[in-house]
Amino acid sequence: MNLKEFEGRALFEKYGIEVPKGFVSADAADAYIKAAIFARKLKVSDFLLKAQLQSGKRGKSGAIVESTLKFLKKDFANLQKKIFSGEKVKEILVSEKISIKKEFYLGITVDRFRRCPVLIFSRCGGVDI
Repeated sequence: MNLKEFEGRALFEKYGIEVPKGFVSADAADAYIKAAIFARKLKVSDFLLKAQLQSGKRGKSGAIVESTLKFLKKDFANLQKKIFSGEKVKEILVSEKISIKKEFYLGITVDRFRRCPVLIFSRCGGVDI
């Protein structure tokens, strides 16, 4: 199974796992209007714009952009013009930016040699795991 981040987040929410608040949009003007409402409602001013791609390493490749409401429409449009690993950005997750106190990494992959799932957990989270 290969999910985009917003799809994985929806699964987490369905089972009561808390995730940062956000929404997906394919249009800069729509994203700005929703972000303005979002900013007032949740009292947030900083956002992450996260290109929704099947490829990994979004942070290192520039597919995740920090933004504020003032620059959101411009940053959204610029991100949407880019191509990452041959994949054009169609949807962008606009998410509240939160402070991270502690980070972990949890992944499930398939060991094709042993023909079974493998669970990976590390106290060292982040993109370099």
